Amino acid sequence: MKAQFLTLLILPFFLSACATPVTHNTPSGKPEVTISGVSKSAVKDALTDMMMNHQYTLSTSSESMLVFDKPIDDDIMAFLFSSKLNRNPIFRVSYSIASLKKGTRVIADYNAVSNPGSGYENKTSLVNHAYSRNLQNALYSLKNEMEGKK
Repeated sequence: MKAQFLTLLILPFFLSACATPVTHNTPSGKPEVTISGVSKSAVKDALTDMMMNHQYTLSTSSESMLVFDKPIDDDIMAFLFSSKLNRNPIFRVSYSIASLKKGTRVIADYNAVSNPGSGYENKTSLVNHAYSRNLQNALYSLKNEMEGKK
């Protein structure tokens, strides 16, 4: 019991010391791209394909938003974000998508969610976590692919 309590006290400090906060140099401060000369519909299809390839499930779709969920498979992260109500937290990536004259703007929001799908959902932003750097890189790759750049 003492060892578990000590682990709970030390683990967050250990994890935060290892992770350098990420700052996104975008207008929104979040992972973001504007894809030139491409329709919103084409971007939504490409985002859906990309996320399905990374084992995410589409949970919500609207005219200007896509939301994807995936169970957290990292044991430490799952432990940190689980709760007494639900021991199965998820990663949630939400994309806001807007048509512009010059193309389509995509802004991503990245959260760990405790108690997903319940009235007690608790979101923890991961926008400035190292994981969000991977999301920004994926958006850059998608932009380059859709604009025909290699």
